[in-house]
Amino acid sequence: MKTTAILFLFFLIACTTIDKNKSLISGDLTTGVASDGQLLVNEPKIYKITLDSNSFVYGSVNQISVDVVVSIKDSADNIMASFDGPAKGMETITFEVSKKGEYKIEVSPFEKDSGKYSIELKTVEPIASTPEKRINQLFRQYSGNEVPGAAIAVVQNGVIQLKNGFGMSNLEYDIPITPSTIFHIASVSKQFTAFSILLLEKEGKLSLDDDIRKFIPEVPDFGKKITLRNLANHTSGLRDQWNLLAMAG
Repeated sequence: MKTTAILFLFFLIACTTIDKNKSLISGDLTTGVASDGQLLVNEPKIYKITLDSNSFVYGSVNQISVDVVVSIKDSADNIMASFDGPAKGMETITFEVSKKGEYKIEVSPFEKDSGKYSIELKTVEPIASTPEKRINQLFRQYSGNEVPGAAIAVVQNGVIQLKNGFGMSNLEYDIPITPSTIFHIASVSKQFTAFSILLLEKEGKLSLDDDIRKFIPEVPDFGKKITLRNLANHTSGLRDQWNLLAMAG
């Protein structure tokens, strides 16, 4: 009898969980089920769904033979979000709602075009209540072993509170991204360098009008002073590295 009671209790809990997940969404689309569609010229397809309050939605549209734009609208037809990624393949959509009600997902052709597509809501779940789970939600589209991703760190008062890796650093060799993955950040480094120089100027340790040869004496004398300000504003007169490489063959 005790075993039977435990099994029955487990069954009730399981059923309650399933019903709760189902109650998050209803309407034209079902979570985890792809729906095929055909777009005609200037004729968008509209899916109506009813979402529970504080719901997070993650899905995708497979652009089989047509480039699409996906818009999320509330019951008053106000656009809440719009997605227009690559012309082919998967178009990722993520959005969240705070109020329970009916919402619309509008799939329309990018230009005067027609073709086939399929749409799937992969996840509909409550907005995460903890920072770690919330970040996992926000980076859901960069997760998995088929997409390039990102490494993230959350810093508070100089202390790393959370770090994680999402997606792949190398699709060909199946190398995932971890918090210690090294990236070639290229021009992303410029704003950090410029900001650091401004901080040093504020502390009186340098001037934006200083000659760069004061700090990098190995730079040749080109006959005209090149300042830190010139470098920050891209007005040094020096050729771009890619142009130099092209000229060098």
